[in-house]
Amino acid sequence: MILTILRKSLFLKMSNPPSVVRQFEVEKLNVPGAEIIKSPVYGDLRGSLYESFHILKLRTTCSVSQILGIYPARKVVYGPVSHDGEEYMYLIRGKLFVALVDKEHPETKDILEVVPGMIVRIPSDCVHAFLSLEDDTIFDIVRTTGILHEEQYELNDAKFNIPWPASEQPLVQKPKNDHQSEKPRPQYAVMGATGMIGSAFVREIEARGCSWYQIRSRLHQHEAIRNELMEVRPTVGVIIAAGVGTRPNTKWCEDHRLETFDANVTCQLAIAGICEKLGLHCTLIGTSGFYHYDENHPLSDLTKGFSEDDIPNHECNYYYQMRVYLEKLLNETGAIKNVLNLRALFPFDHKVTSSSLIGKLLRFNKINCIKTSMTVLNDLVPLALDMINDKEVGHVNWVCQGTYSNGDLLQAYKRVVDPSIEINEVEVTQQQSKEMGNSAAYVIPARLIKKFGAEKVPKLEDSVQRLMEKIKAEKQ
Repeated sequence: MILTILRKSLFLKMSNPPSVVRQFEVEKLNVPGAEIIKSPVYGDLRGSLYESFHILKLRTTCSVSQILGIYPARKVVYGPVSHDGEEYMYLIRGKLFVALVDKEHPETKDILEVVPGMIVRIPSDCVHAFLSLEDDTIFDIVRTTGILHEEQYELNDAKFNIPWPASEQPLVQKPKNDHQSEKPRPQYAVMGATGMIGSAFVREIEARGCSWYQIRSRLHQHEAIRNELMEVRPTVGVIIAAGVGTRPNTKWCEDHRLETFDANVTCQLAIAGICEKLGLHCTLIGTSGFYHYDENHPLSDLTKGFSEDDIPNHECNYYYQMRVYLEKLLNETGAIKNVLNLRALFPFDHKVTSSSLIGKLLRFNKINCIKTSMTVLNDLVPLALDMINDKEVGHVNWVCQGTYSNGDLLQAYKRVVDPSIEINEVEVTQQQSKEMGNSAAYVIPARLIKKFGAEKVPKLEDSVQRLMEKIKAEKQ
């Protein structure tokens, strides 16, 4: 049996001046991945000062999932326990008995007597236990990732044969605190909950009396997102309504290609992978804007539209190129087997703001008009939520049935909401629209129709009418 006992040692008086910056000293232990880390010590009239521990002083590519402050009672053992995800034990005051055991090879262990200024790195799945050796002992546990699987063992499990200090007998084992089971789990976790599409989902979720959690991490903070999702564990799924391209418009992406690629490809794919590993259904908000009228789908014949199986034919700018690329990667990596990709096109709802489709059109002196499919969120979010509840995956043309032009929208607004507005419409041809780099296509919501039936998938004209009446009611 490999047995290491570390005893408290006296720190020698510093020969270096206090201004010298010292590094944390790291010593490998017997258990693979386990380390004892000693804080720099500085001489002072008040005695020896220990540099405060911070994990980023040891690792520059790490996030912190959770910090637990522990005030242990005497003769009470915390553990033995093992779980996925590493953690650091930082002793603040007192003295602590720490046992580390290799779960697969229990003859390999480390028995430590830890004093202030010492930090213990505990690797993932290492069996570990803590026992206070002095009154008023305090220590912190710093977890770098959330915990999915945890196993607690008997105090005197013969397999691990931990040599508890005779001076502390008899011992009792602290009952396991399953904090996760005490927390109510939300049904949905939403990223981008304050945006137009995200807030539309939130309204529908709340209208159904369901619970949701707002993901606070940024798109690029993949490890932090993973930790959040591990902590809240939504019971239904994750909705990612965040990305770049719509403010002020998709042309912004041409001058910000790196940001566009990161937010709309790398991050979306990474989050899809995180959800798959955690067993969580993932919903992404995509686009149908990479379709445009052509000789096989002419503007003059609206019986020939684009279904989910049609290949994109309109990569007119960097935004749409990256949306096509994301779908390609979702397909090639197999991630689409756990992802519902909602292809929106000109999405809008009853909230008329400066950045909404209707709000923008009201500001323009002249508007170009060509018939196209559109996404009315008020009617389509409920269908999307039903698909999420049913764990549907794959690409979905998330649009209403039929087509409308920008002019049609404003005419409906004028007719129902505000008769005083003036509209200056300019009709554009199929070719002119394509040359301008605009999106315009008749997109068939084939999967929506297949799942819900044609009578339940809203017709665009009817959706717009209901929406304008809602806008009018809210104005009054």
